[in-house]
Amino acid sequence: MDFLSKVVEKFSNFMINNVGYLIYYNRNIKFLDKESDKLDIIRNEVQQEAEAARRNIQVISPSVEACLTSGDTTTADVATTLRHRAEVERGCFYRC
Repeated sequence: MDFLSKVVEKFSNFMINNVGYLIYYNRNIKFLDKESDKLDIIRNEVQQEAEAARRNIQVISPSVEACLTSGDTTTADVATTLRHRAEVERGCFYRC
């Protein structure tokens, strides 16, 4: 009986996790898109300030350069994810 209860528990956990994924998927994608837009705005502001500082022959902090690089990488990753959204949805709904 102990074996059967473990199997039922594992199956229940698996189903709960997958149903939760499907329920929250659209909400999470919309949130990702919204936060990506915010990141773009902030990154553009920092980029403009850095360019203005360079024109005034000021030194740009390494942390600012790292922030810009990280923002570029994150923005590219999000764009890739959103671009492949249809493929992910099609794969999930056919296999889930």
